[in-house]
Amino acid sequence: MRKIIPIVLAVMVVAVGFNGVFAQAEDRAGRVKTQETKIEKVITVRNRPATAKLTDTVEITGGEGRTVRLERWNKTQERWIVRKTYNLKDTEKTQRIKIEYPENWSSTTYATWRIHVPEGMSDDGKIKYEGAETKVQTIAYNRYKVPLKARAACIMDEEGHILYSKNSTMKRAMASTTKMMTATLVIERGMMNSKVTVSKWAADTPWGILFLRGGEEFTMRGMMNAMLIGSSNESANAIAQKVGGSKTNFVAMMNRRAASLGLKNTHYNNPHGLDSNGHYSTARDVTKLLMHVSKYEDFRNIASKQSYILRDVNRTDRWKIKTTNPLLGKVDGVLYGKTGFEDNAGYCLAVVYKPGQKKYYVTTLGNFTYEGRSTDQKKLYRYARQIKI
Repeated sequence: MRKIIPIVLAVMVVAVGFNGVFAQAEDRAGRVKTQETKIEKVITVRNRPATAKLTDTVEITGGEGRTVRLERWNKTQERWIVRKTYNLKDTEKTQRIKIEYPENWSSTTYATWRIHVPEGMSDDGKIKYEGAETKVQTIAYNRYKVPLKARAACIMDEEGHILYSKNSTMKRAMASTTKMMTATLVIERGMMNSKVTVSKWAADTPWGILFLRGGEEFTMRGMMNAMLIGSSNESANAIAQKVGGSKTNFVAMMNRRAASLGLKNTHYNNPHGLDSNGHYSTARDVTKLLMHVSKYEDFRNIASKQSYILRDVNRTDRWKIKTTNPLLGKVDGVLYGKTGFEDNAGYCLAVVYKPGQKKYYVTTLGNFTYEGRSTDQKKLYRYARQIKI
């Protein structure tokens, strides 16, 4: 028996070996070829006016003879709904097709779509076509008209998508919303804990509120509170001298930072926002700046205060400063912001508004009256509250 067992095992191994060879040969003979499918050159985020016609030209490789589907995600039913189909030619490996979104693509502010080529098999069963899909997010703005007196306005969400726009790329004076850039430079250079000596030039700044004297010394934090809460122009100039060494150098720093932040339609001539030829921005750029500076806790903490007691370093004087923001503490959801007013700029306001879980960045420029500014802001808050995420 001991001699027989090895022989039997050997025969079994040989048999298994031959069966493996036969199986491999059969697999090679009947193997199904897999063909990859690609969807390329798709614009995946579309932030457009609600009335715009939405189209895209995409490139599909490996989809010969198949159907391309434009589908929209239905949140209620939790499934994709086919809205349009496009048939690909069976003679071209790479094809370009024009996708046309339905006219009611903007029925909601936010929507998720996908361009989808389902997987499939060739008629003879020898080629398996892989599926492919690319998702597209659409964000529609100006879904309905808001009657505003402001010359320009803008709402953005937390991702920087435009939700409402009125002349939002029109260059115009922006008054003391300028001070958000001044604050940005202080914070980004880590100078919040430094000290500021007010020069006579800074003390004599037009439209000052503190009536400072040259030589007085303050903490930078105190000057930032005076500038952002009470909109102190002399504080802005004192800060500029401290950070930049001179007004000229500081303004150059402001413009470089604006360029690096993508504020393409903004140019500064001063750190406070008093009217000046060539000192301008847009509602869209001001909103972008508000969104950027809101990243910093120091800004949020200061701009959300309704009042502040300023003292000099020697604590010989004190100033009670009240916020210039007419909505702070009076309208639910208003977190913080920056006001502005000048003859040419009109009444301006950039505010962070949070009615629920999501923040909105709201800017109005060029209102004719103090009351009109508040009224327009409240109208835009109502618009934001109706947006379904």
